[in-house]
Amino acid sequence: MAVAEEENSLLINNGQVSDDYTQLTDTNGVPEEPKHRAFAISDIPLGVWLIISVEIFERFSYYSLRALLVFFLEERLGFSESKAKALSSYFSSCAYFMPIFGSLLADAFLGRFFAILVCTVIYTIGTYTLVLASYKESELYTYAALLMIAVGTGAIKPNINTFGASTLRTDNPSAIATYFAMFYASINLGSVCATLVLPKIQKSYGYTTAFMFPAVGLSLVLLIFISGYKLYNHIPPSSSLYRRIFDITLGARRGKKYVLESSPDPLIVDKIITSKRSRSQNLDPSNDYNDDVRLLDGKLLSSNERDEQQNEQQNEHDDVIDRKPSFLDYAKFYFRPEHVEQLHAVLNVLPVLPFMIAFFMCFGQTSSTFAIQAKKMDRVVLGFTILAPQVTALNAISILILVPTFDRIIYPFLRKTCGLQLKHLNRVLVGLLFTMTSFCFSTYVEYIIEQGEPNSVSILWQLPQYLLISMAELLISVCGLEFVYSQSPKAFKSTLSSFWSLCSAFGDLISGLVFTFIKFKHPWQTSLFFAIFVLVDFIAFIPIAIFFNNKTKKYYDNLHQEFLNPGSTPPPPVEPDYPFKPLTEEERAKLLEQGSF
Repeated sequence: MAVAEEENSLLINNGQVSDDYTQLTDTNGVPEEPKHRAFAISDIPLGVWLIISVEIFERFSYYSLRALLVFFLEERLGFSESKAKALSSYFSSCAYFMPIFGSLLADAFLGRFFAILVCTVIYTIGTYTLVLASYKESELYTYAALLMIAVGTGAIKPNINTFGASTLRTDNPSAIATYFAMFYASINLGSVCATLVLPKIQKSYGYTTAFMFPAVGLSLVLLIFISGYKLYNHIPPSSSLYRRIFDITLGARRGKKYVLESSPDPLIVDKIITSKRSRSQNLDPSNDYNDDVRLLDGKLLSSNERDEQQNEQQNEHDDVIDRKPSFLDYAKFYFRPEHVEQLHAVLNVLPVLPFMIAFFMCFGQTSSTFAIQAKKMDRVVLGFTILAPQVTALNAISILILVPTFDRIIYPFLRKTCGLQLKHLNRVLVGLLFTMTSFCFSTYVEYIIEQGEPNSVSILWQLPQYLLISMAELLISVCGLEFVYSQSPKAFKSTLSSFWSLCSAFGDLISGLVFTFIKFKHPWQTSLFFAIFVLVDFIAFIPIAIFFNNKTKKYYDNLHQEFLNPGSTPPPPVEPDYPFKPLTEEERAKLLEQGSF
């Protein structure tokens, strides 16, 4: 059997490809039904490897700046410790707010490739400006540089991971899980290189020379990224999620007003607002495409056979929403039900996100609170002196070890031997417990530092808190992002990824406000405050996790079975990708008469 990569999705959007699929054919070129199989790292396309390489260099540049920023502000610009920590938190918060801008740029205007390219250019200019700022010791140049860097790196964040996932060209859950694990490992590989190498360079040659390295790294990012243009999966921009929210909300108001004023047949109304998709499931009527098309179950049919086969195999339950109708469902009088359901899918994910803020608030302390704690400790290990900024590499090194350990050993053992489904939000709950425990340990370390002589407590006391926060990061950041990606519609994966980044933005913003307005008498009280904050968040998140686990039971049953026996479950249905536009008068007249069109 030969494998041919199709550059068309079999679902047309304005005459263009909207999603890629790996099409299986036999030796005569006859299409076969796609089947999932065990995914191997060797199956990863070259374009994905280039994107992972880009992420390594980009993260190297970002973490180089983060590793030195607090110390640069203190030592060269004369900032106090609290002001330096606050500005570092505000900078990180700004960087994580920018994904909203980046996702809008990609989804509605430029597409992911050109959005990443434009933002990388801004990012690169910002790093060279920081080099100039360190040379002139200019506070104004520093603020300008940090703003450009925040805009550049933040706008790249929601697009680069989803761009790589779409270039993977598969919906195989094993492949997606492996990709996100590798992507996250690439982040930490860049972080390890930055936090181990840059402090040594800074100590030997100064901040100006040290900041040149991330600038050169970003120049390499541009070259690598552009070189793979033809290898990527280029999904054209469609419409912004924010515009869709406005249009569908307005359509819902008009739809409800129509029902109240016109008193149509109640059976027709019920049929419309409870529908999940239109009867014309495969192609938009405006498209003149009569080659073979793929039904939602993955089977190939000719256009002449499509209608007859749909009528025979129609399952009414699959066409009806499995939830209580909401106000937004009235928009189905004016828009395709598929588009309304996509918005519902987005809104379903959002309640999970606020509970991630507590973790990111704590995780941001690894580059500030933990690093400053290390300055007050004995950093000589086996005769080698470790610089305070280098200690933060413990987090990234731990992640590099933990990612393959969990992905290839622990998770398969828990699935196959213990029979656990490993639902994403359950793992997030465990991660919150690890976060709380990490800061409890940090509280204890701060206390014994305060009680002892200066620089008398060994830096090895920080190992447990770094290991715990690293396991929490793996369970929350990787699993949470995978959850958001798997539950979000294809058209809005970048936007949902940007919402995930907002959690980090708010976390850093809150920590910055804490350092600005709350004055703790003892450093250990700061760590204790964060530990208590996470504990409250953990307790509040338990009912949310239970609710979503029950709501997605069928999804996790299939996912668990697919991990145990690759190919045992059918491939996910192809998601309809009609152009977002109001129904035509002809479609709406038929809808009001029959309840469908």
